[in-house]
Amino acid sequence: MTTADPILAAALTPLRELHLADMLARMARAIDAGAEVTPEPWRRGPDGRVLRDGVLALPSRHDFEAEESGRITHAVVHTPLPRALTVAMAPLELIAAPGLSLLVTPFRWEDAMLAMEIEGGVPDLTPLRRWFLEFSQPGTEQMETEDLLGVVHSMSDPEPLPAGIALRIDFGSAPIAAVAELAEAAAQAGARHARLGSFEGL
Repeated sequence: MTTADPILAAALTPLRELHLADMLARMARAIDAGAEVTPEPWRRGPDGRVLRDGVLALPSRHDFEAEESGRITHAVVHTPLPRALTVAMAPLELIAAPGLSLLVTPFRWEDAMLAMEIEGGVPDLTPLRRWFLEFSQPGTEQMETEDLLGVVHSMSDPEPLPAGIALRIDFGSAPIAAVAELAEAAAQAGARHARLGSFEGL
């Protein structure tokens, strides 16, 4: 597994920790209310099979499932970014993978945008799909808590941009190393410049 650049890790850790704290607090409240909670389950159809969506045919995960008195609900945890954090987080530009410059701006961990300028205009989506399938499965990295799986939750189909594509990603409880690996996948897909940030700034 690729190790995240220490500067990149320092920039991303507050974003990740903010969302994970929110997820854990919501799960704790559900448990206190008497629900049985399952963290980060796959989205499944009525037949119990894992759902796969889009041209990439990717599965996705809920934030958590709560079952109480036979009723099942799936929570969606949206974590607002405090203004103080967005002000404190200066744009960061670095060489995140061989041949790829990455600009990182503030974003919500569960709703990130990766915009890529693609050399030749046609991306190879296979490395990006492979990245998601790897990091949507629990890995060997030690998590801060056993209540979370350390997985990415979803990745959208590519949205066209004038010089490339954009992906919407819910990083879920994935480790910071997942972002470093995503940069490697973006470079393999043909990106030479990329921005990881918010869709609001697109």
